[in-house]
Amino acid sequence: MDPLHLLRDQKLQHALPLASAYAALWDHPPTSEALKRQRARLDAAHHEPAFTNLSRDYKGTLDYILYTRDSLQPRALLELPSEAEVGARPGEGLPNANWSSDHISLMCEFSVVGARDMADNFRAQILNNKEAASIQTPVRTLGSVTFMYLRHNDLYVLMVTRNNANVMLAFKFMSSRLCQVAGVWQPSLVAGLLARH
Repeated sequence: MDPLHLLRDQKLQHALPLASAYAALWDHPPTSEALKRQRARLDAAHHEPAFTNLSRDYKGTLDYILYTRDSLQPRALLELPSEAEVGARPGEGLPNANWSSDHISLMCEFSVVGARDMADNFRAQILNNKEAASIQTPVRTLGSVTFMYLRHNDLYVLMVTRNNANVMLAFKFMSSRLCQVAGVWQPSLVAGLLARH
């Protein structure tokens, strides 16, 4: 959307394989009333929310959730409100007495494509493989996938990448999460959580 036509002579492009989380909703058949309602709140031409910003002078989409389709898959989206639900009266915009922001909240829950396969591969090729287990290295590459992991007792923090990764930054992040988990949770609780998964 470029209502002032500021970008009409600009050729904006990038090499990132991005897709829109809300536009992905358009690809699914409306099998329920909730899906039909959500599709009705998408712009039919672009398959994006009809608006994320609403003022006296402007109604349009300024906010997006973009993701890489080859590694993530949208699982759930926050329901989009209608103009009536945000309480905007003619000539009034957002924020107002019913809606405290001038933007609509967008939220998406993602799953990692192939995450279960990667976790199973890590378990089979690294944890359960006696030869591999005898080699004490926290970074392993299997095919095109690199596994980085830290272990504390029976708790593993695992990061997986298919691209070149900043290993030191990854380990700093994993160690901070491991310290949070190990420091806050009781060992019996951690063992119970692991037993359930």
